[in-house]
Amino acid sequence: MEIFPGITLDAMEAEIPIVELKPKKGCPYGEVVFMGDFHVGSGHFSEKQYLEYVKWIKENPTVKVVLMGDYVEMGSLSRYGASEKQLASIQLMEIVRLLRPIKNRIIVFLEGNHEERFWRATKGTESLTEIIAAKLGINPLMPGPERGQLFVIRIKYKNFVQNYPVYAIHGATSAVIRKETQLKKIFENLRASLIAHAHIHQIFKDHKTYYAVRKLNDKFYLTCHEQHWLTTGCFVKNLGYAEKKSLPITKIGAPIVRFYYDKEGIEIIDDPRITYNIGIKTDTKAGGLSLQELRRITGVGEPKYDLDKIVREFGRRVKWKERDLSSK
Repeated sequence: MEIFPGITLDAMEAEIPIVELKPKKGCPYGEVVFMGDFHVGSGHFSEKQYLEYVKWIKENPTVKVVLMGDYVEMGSLSRYGASEKQLASIQLMEIVRLLRPIKNRIIVFLEGNHEERFWRATKGTESLTEIIAAKLGINPLMPGPERGQLFVIRIKYKNFVQNYPVYAIHGATSAVIRKETQLKKIFENLRASLIAHAHIHQIFKDHKTYYAVRKLNDKFYLTCHEQHWLTTGCFVKNLGYAEKKSLPITKIGAPIVRFYYDKEGIEIIDDPRITYNIGIKTDTKAGGLSLQELRRITGVGEPKYDLDKIVREFGRRVKWKERDLSSK
């Protein structure tokens, strides 16, 4: 352990949850996908690319998922309503359908600024992630609106064990040009093995190397450490306001992080198309499948909307006037 003087917070604040990660078969590491910024309902969400990831996750039973926020558009609650193509209630039904096949892999469920629109519209009485989690029947780590989640990933194999502190937050920075400068500010507030940030719709990684003092078997050693951070991409094409502002475009997708058990090491795969062949149209096993085939293989099924059922299930929670732009 590293040795740093400090003040312990009260017990409730100081306790950090531990997530157990199993190694991938035949590999010295386990894998976690950091995915978010779907913007379901915007008309720009790439369901096919998302389902390529779902297919890969289902094929690899040890993979865990951290959801980074902005799952739905909720444009009717903002000035960006022109980007919305589905009723807010349908967006809720859609994200439940899309997450159901991987629901048991989700370890962290963050809220983004688009979910916070719902929270503000209900005057802080309703959390969209709590509603979605209840529909899925899961209980992942959910810090709630405007919060990040600090947790420890523990990976063990035989006599090996490694613990990796991870901090994930949707964030609100608009530093899409000089993100490497702006996002490094997080380093000044928290020392963790990995810091993951969403919101800017780009996959970007960097790291910092530093010395620290470590205690091993009652002796102290000077050791070299690395701290990684990344931004976690998106599954949406440029939204209208992004195009209007000429913001940089990015490849659709999400980074995959390897946590090693036989050494203290993190490896960030920032383009899984190359490493895992996810979403590349080379053959029927990798990207050549149609959307309908992917829906069948992954188990998400075809969208089916019973508006009466939607009103019954979500109507009492919806406390704003929706705008149906689906025909525009």
